[in-house]
Amino acid sequence: MSPTAKRGRCARWAPTISTFTETDRLRQTGYASAGSTDYVSPENLRAAQFAREDFRGLTMTDVERQAEHMPWGTPDEVTKRIIDAADSAGANTVQVSLNRGVLPHEMFMEQIRRFAAEVLPALHAHKVARVPLAEEVAA
Repeated sequence: MSPTAKRGRCARWAPTISTFTETDRLRQTGYASAGSTDYVSPENLRAAQFAREDFRGLTMTDVERQAEHMPWGTPDEVTKRIIDAADSAGANTVQVSLNRGVLPHEMFMEQIRRFAAEVLPALHAHKVARVPLAEEVAA
């Protein structure tokens, strides 16, 4: 166990951009509307749903492989991945959603505090200087 984990703080965390894992259950309980995923095109809906069965068979190797492309990891890894994605898209504004999942409340709040202290300042300081797709179209 890492020294950070021994102190009761997670050294790594996984802010999620969007997850539809429980959409059907949320609709049944009235928490989500029937049209809550209307913005997702039909051909992308299955991929966006990330159905439970897709997660049940994941191994740690699978999660590590996914983490290479998601804003999961140490504060430096999360910062780099978000900035790389913003630069690639030419987006000077990004939307971040921290998903509590099953974390206890205080642990989730600590993750928010850490994100605000260790990642957000670098995101605020970063300025996207170019829009790669617009450059390709113009060329």
